[in-house]
Amino acid sequence: LTNLSTDIYSAQTPQEIAAVELALTQGMMVFLPELKYGLGQGNIKTALLDQALKAPDFDAWLDTQRPQSFLYQGFRRAALALDLSDDQKRKLAINMHRARNADEQIHNWRRIRVNIPGFKLEAIEGGVVTGEMKVIVGQPDRPTPELADKIVDLKFSPDWHVPKVAAGVDLLPLLKRDAKAIVEKMGLQAYRNGKYVDPSSVDWSKYSASNLPYTLRQKPGLGNALGGVRFSMTNPDAIYLHDTPEKDLFGVNLRSISSGCVRLEDARGLA
Repeated sequence: LTNLSTDIYSAQTPQEIAAVELALTQGMMVFLPELKYGLGQGNIKTALLDQALKAPDFDAWLDTQRPQSFLYQGFRRAALALDLSDDQKRKLAINMHRARNADEQIHNWRRIRVNIPGFKLEAIEGGVVTGEMKVIVGQPDRPTPELADKIVDLKFSPDWHVPKVAAGVDLLPLLKRDAKAIVEKMGLQAYRNGKYVDPSSVDWSKYSASNLPYTLRQKPGLGNALGGVRFSMTNPDAIYLHDTPEKDLFGVNLRSISSGCVRLEDARGLA
């Protein structure tokens, strides 16, 4: 279209109209296969062109040619609805292309998808959402990362190996205030160089989040931070899905309050 000598809406003479129609047809012959198969595939397939020419409603038919995956469609809706910068558009286009290529590979998988900004988990089978629930995700300074992983096992009545950040930032101040009370309340254990240390005997005031030499473990139980079940995964960030005893938090709209892992509204139902 950039090579036309006139604007497509200003064409008047038969020659100008013919040139516009030819340019539009050539453009569509590149656009159709790239829409259906991805960038760099702009070489029209005869069967695709036949379908386009025979379609009683071209717009409706055209809509069926783009990938139908939930992820791709979500990205597309965002692209249409949001006022994005050029950099955001570029990143969105890259992710849409990834979603396109992944669609055929995962369409028939039984899988789950966590919508981090939407605070929602969806169970998907055969490309159809079969269930959903609320989730709690990482707080702004400890965000839940974007990742693709697999669940390798379920652990019922799990213990909790407290992440270093949570130990130093969340629990250390409580231990400094009243170690005995917090140890009894939470069922905490402390280890140094792999050896058990009575946490009530430690002078926690000597330490800060940056030099804490102890690792903390919470024993299984009704008050365990992981609740009744943990869904273990393989990622190096130690991110997993788990139950929680704090069910009231699912009544909050803005649920970015975890240390990075994903807390489930109905973990036993998912299990």
